[in-house]
Formats: sequence, structure tokens, C-alpha cells
Amino acid sequence: MSESLNYVQADEFIRAFEAESDLLRYQVDGWCVWPLLRMSASLMLQDEPVPGVSRLGRWQRLWLGLRGLPCLAFLPRKRWLISTYSTARAEKINGRFVDVFFDELLAGRSDYFKVETINNTRFHESERDYLVKSQMYMDTISMIVGTVRMLHKPSEVAQTAAELAAALRREPRFAELTPAHVGKVLLWFYCSKQVWSWMLRRIQPKCVLRADYAEYPLTAGAKELGIEVIEFQHGVIDRFHPGYSWSSYALSYKPKMPIPDRLLLYGPYFQEQLAASGFWGDALRPVGSLRIDRYRQLKPAGLMREGIPALLVTTQGLDRERLIAFLLQFLEHCKNRLELRVCIKLHPVYDPDKAPYIRAFGGHKNVNVLLGNEQPSTFELLCEARWHASIYSSCHYDALGLGVPTIILPLALHESVKNLADEGFALLARSPQELRDSLLEQRPDACRQDASSHFYTPGALNNIRRELRLVEECSVRGEAHS
Repeated sequence: MSESLNYVQADEFIRAFEAESDLLRYQVDGWCVWPLLRMSASLMLQDEPVPGVSRLGRWQRLWLGLRGLPCLAFLPRKRWLISTYSTARAEKINGRFVDVFFDELLAGRSDYFKVETINNTRFHESERDYLVKSQMYMDTISMIVGTVRMLHKPSEVAQTAAELAAALRREPRFAELTPAHVGKVLLWFYCSKQVWSWMLRRIQPKCVLRADYAEYPLTAGAKELGIEVIEFQHGVIDRFHPGYSWSSYALSYKPKMPIPDRLLLYGPYFQEQLAASGFWGDALRPVGSLRIDRYRQLKPAGLMREGIPALLVTTQGLDRERLIAFLLQFLEHCKNRLELRVCIKLHPVYDPDKAPYIRAFGGHKNVNVLLGNEQPSTFELLCEARWHASIYSSCHYDALGLGVPTIILPLALHESVKNLADEGFALLARSPQELRDSLLEQRPDACRQDASSHFYTPGALNNIRRELRLVEECSVRGEAHS
């Protein structure tokens, strides 16, 4: 059995393997389908399990699916079609839950059609508490896709799945990517694209806005109709991310890959990361973050609480036992040396159970454990924290955007953000004692002065509006995608 690889090694292997095997040549309905499996293959190389998430029950999904059928029957023409997720409702404005990717852009507008995937039931609150409601849930579309899958199974899908699976079997660690599994993924893509294409012909949007790299059927359906696809950055994007780390090998296949036409990135740092491969070209647009901008304004207004300094620890749902052990040792080292409050904020999707943390830290009165959907939000906690610590969370970057020193914990997959320490943006605590010493020293150079704007370009709302205007102007002139 081959040894598992780390995050960077897995990406290097994937890029070499796909070029050698020419995996992008396998297509369904004219679209390269290897991108659909690339993330799964990367996780297999790293021997990382896919974390569990909190999903709706069967009857809840059925109810939401049926509820959206009348809307599906009378689809309106709209300017934008938006695909988002329930976990995006991570903040509140004036007591209402806000989609942090889109709602500030949509406030006061009605010229959009918003489809929401409920990827965590804990974030699916009463709709009357939403600042901007979604017109439809993905459950309705999934219901139609399921029907299409039963009625139409083109032979092209089975043949391509068998050929692609045979190519993947050259690597023993891809044993789970069987013809049956690959066939299921490819059939889902084919049928989903047909449904999205049908919807897009009726809605006739000028552009599609998405918040995740894996929106392959929607993207392919839109690009077939000449509709520009714009992706808003979601979490950490770097040169090793399986969703984006395409090499020069993929350039000749680019027109047939279900990828966005533009990536609206948080800042120059992420543009530099993805530009290094030479694949993305001028699709990379650093525009900033609506959420970071809002908290930049709130932080000076007094969110910071007085008193004992606070350490915010954000989790990923992986390496949980080692993280708990690390923090328990850290607290032991802090006794009689450092007084502080510790808040452990769990990942909104992949760490849905705080019971293991409560059992471990129940005897520590200065430790508070919060679920991802519990208030205060992660950003509110960052605004009152003196330090932030995590393994490889996107919160490292969020902390830097808000001027909070961030510390990398040396556990599973921390290599993916180790470059932040190498470049002087973050500290790497190699042991619980070193974490304590980092807090005691309160090093003034723990957060570079240029970090905030380097990771998050200011003025996100105006920048995003400018990009959308450019897209729509090109659409009016009938120009090709940039």
C-alpha cells in the first residue's frame, strides 16, 4: 500500500498523473469530466476521510422539492442567476441572517433568481429571519434531475466512465473510483446539465454567479448558452487546491472544462497564487470581501471587549482528537503564567458536534465551545480576539484581513498554510508550549502591516459591481468571454 501524501505532494502527483494519462480527453456531451473527480482523487492520495455533514431528512427534502415545483413551472426572466449555500448565512444584520457572499449585493434588488443548497441543516433557519430569501432550493432541481436520470441514460456516459475508470486504476489509491462510481458521477453531471440548461433558457440571465468551484453542471449549461459564469471566492484558494491547480497541460482543453470565466478573489495574494500556473490568465480579479469590509468598519466602533485577552480557535472537523490534546496541554502550560479566555468555534459544516469538546474542556471555566451556527459569529469573535489559532482554516486569512495575529497549529494538513509563516504573515506554533510562548511574547511582527489589503482588497461592493457591469457590457456587445 502506498504511503499517503500531504496536501502539496498530492497536488504534484495529480498534475503529473493527469498529464501523463491525458485525463481531460474523457468527455461527456462535449465537456471534460475529470474535474468532477479531481478533488476526490486528491483526498484519496492524502488518505483523508470526507467529514460528515448535517443533512436534511428524506421527507424534508421531498417537501422542499415539491414546494419549488410551481416556481419551476413559471420561471421568470432575471438579470442574474445565483447559486449559493445555507452555510453562507453565517452572519446577522439587524437581526436577520445574511448570505455573506451575495446579500449585500442584492439588497433592494429584485432582478435575480437565487437557488440555495442546504448543505447544513443548522444554518437553515426560519425564512422570515432571512435578509434576502432564495427563490428556490436545490432540492427541487435534484428531484427533476433524479427523474431525468431514471428516464435517460445515454450510452456515452457508461462508455466514458469505463474508459476513465480504467485509466484511473493505474494508481492503486484510486481503487474506489470504480466504473460504477464514475458512471454515477458522470450521469449526475449529464442529467443536471440538461435541467440547468432548460432553466437557463427560460430565465435568460446575463451572468451566473456561483460560490463554489464544484458547480460543474450549472457552469457547463451556462457556457453552452453563452452566459458568463462568475465565481465568488469561498474559503482558501491557493496554487495547490484541486479545484484550481490546473497546469499548462490543461490549456488546450480549457474551452471544454466546466470552470468559471472569472474568479472574483479576495485580494492580490490569491491572484498571485493562482496566476503562478499560467492557466487562469486575466480571469483572476481581486475585488475584496463584503464581509471583511463590513467588519473593518465595525471593529473600530467598539466590538472589542475589555478585560482578559481572548484566543479564538477555529476548527476544521479533522484531526479532532489531536487538536483537543494539543489545546489541553497548552492550557496546562498557561497555568500561573497566562490568563486568557479561549473560544473554540467549530467548523459550520464539518464539525457539527461539540460533545467531544465539552467532555474535554468542561472543567475549564475560561473555555467556551460554540457550534458554527451559534452566535456570536466567527467574525464577531475575531473582532474581540487578541489572537487567532487554527490548523489550516480560511480564518487565518480572515484574521489577517481584520488585523488579528494568527497562529498555525502543527496538525493534519497545516502544510497547506505553512507558507503564511514562511512569508512572515503568521506564526507557526510547533508545540503547546510554543503556542503559550507566542502569546506571552505578544510579538509586534506577528502580523505584517501590509497583510490586510494584501489578502483583502478594500471596497468590495464597488469592485464587484464594476466587474458585473463589465460582463454585462460585453454581453450587450456580443463579445466573447474574457
